[in-house]
Amino acid sequence: MLASLMLALLIIRQNMNGLANRVLFFTVIVFATWLFLDSVYWASNRSDVAMFMWSVTILIEPLVYIGSLYFLYVLIDKQDVAFRIKLKWFLLWVPLAVIAPTQYLLSGVEVSSCLVKENSLSFYSYFIEVVCIMWITALACQRYRASTIKEQKDKIIFLTTGVLLLCLAFTWGNLFGSFTENWQIAQYGLFGMPIFIAFLLYAIEKYKIFNIHLIGSLLFLIVMAFSITATYYRAMVLHDYDIVDSRSQQ
Repeated sequence: MLASLMLALLIIRQNMNGLANRVLFFTVIVFATWLFLDSVYWASNRSDVAMFMWSVTILIEPLVYIGSLYFLYVLIDKQDVAFRIKLKWFLLWVPLAVIAPTQYLLSGVEVSSCLVKENSLSFYSYFIEVVCIMWITALACQRYRASTIKEQKDKIIFLTTGVLLLCLAFTWGNLFGSFTENWQIAQYGLFGMPIFIAFLLYAIEKYKIFNIHLIGSLLFLIVMAFSITATYYRAMVLHDYDIVDSRSQQ
């Protein structure tokens, strides 16, 4: 997470008016917010805090996918998307915003485990995510066929692969956790973000998509950030395991 935040800050600082810069920054911030709220949820033993944190994480989770799709659009087409497409994204997401503060999303908290009980409508967020993944795939295929330049085709494949790995890993982790209630293994889905950042770093260097020439010095910082992130991730997993284990014994 530290690596992605560092890169996003560097990119937005390089050009605050660039659309791709702002979309990437938004996507990374949403992901970081989701991770923070998720950590607070697992660390809390208060039902009201758990309900609020989990409802917000469900609400903002699809924005990572919409942001990723938007980011890919801008990088490939090098222009903003049409208003009608943005309207479709909004209409796809807004039903989740409507039910988020209601009992139709979350029905309560399990007394024995302090885990939130999700209603069937909460899985609408996964529907949005699947739609975005299919949209990303269709966009890449369409733009790949339309392009006649080999370098552009390679760029489309490479960028799409990075975005899809982020989305698929994140979706797998959340679905696995929701259906098995084994959130320790599900957290491995978070590794989609550092994988995406690795793809993005290579794309910045090879395709000059952000016109940043500081990658050599940045790589050292990224390696450090990955080391810190790995250490924090391991500690977080062990901490979450202890919390869940202690709750189950109460």
